[in-house]
Amino acid sequence: MIKAVFVFNTRGQARLIRFFDSCSTELQQKLLRESYQIISKRDMNACNFVEHNDFKLVYRHYA
Repeated sequence: MIKAVFVFNTRGQARLIRFFDSCSTELQQKLLRESYQIISKRDMNACNFVEHNDFKLVYRHYA
């Protein structure tokens, strides 16, 4: 089940945020921050699937 969709630019600014489950604002901010920190440190050639806590992150790097 998809819980959220995030779109970040290369500077880490969230351009699109959509949560499909209700959760607190603090939890939303924490998920955004952790997601970007994990994905931004990965190599461009790394697998696009990351398991983190009880979530699975699926992402794509664009130019």
